[in-house]
Amino acid sequence: MKKLILIFVLFSIPMFISSCGEEQIILPADEFFIAFEKETYTTTKNAANPLKIPVYIAAERGAAVTVTVGINSEITTAVTGTDFEFIRGPQLNFPIGAGYDSIIIQPKTGGTPGNLLLNLFLESNSAGYKMGFFYGEQADSTSHDKCNVKINQ
Repeated sequence: MKKLILIFVLFSIPMFISSCGEEQIILPADEFFIAFEKETYTTTKNAANPLKIPVYIAAERGAAVTVTVGINSEITTAVTGTDFEFIRGPQLNFPIGAGYDSIIIQPKTGGTPGNLLLNLFLESNSAGYKMGFFYGEQADSTSHDKCNVKINQ
């Protein structure tokens, strides 16, 4: 019986070792995407600290990628230079073509009265990656390609 247990243990150890290896999940190149971390942020007009809005590139490392973030003027009520200013952005450069960086805005006191909305969207990128990520059974829905910043009084 001891021999049987010993044989079982000796044959089991290699199976456990090989099955515990990390399986690297690789995103196919045609599925690389760029996305905002969240879809909504809130700050105040008198905020002492700037607001960081992370933007991620889910891709393999490689050539540099430039991402441009646009402002949807149809629904945005905040005015650039009057109600906020970009400290970093609206263009981000990713030297290794992957990872994350942040759009950084600083709300300004005064300016347009009332609570304001800044609607940002992923406008373009130099690598042709998808904007936002797709989910759902047929990947027919997109998410995190837009970002609302609420600037409250």
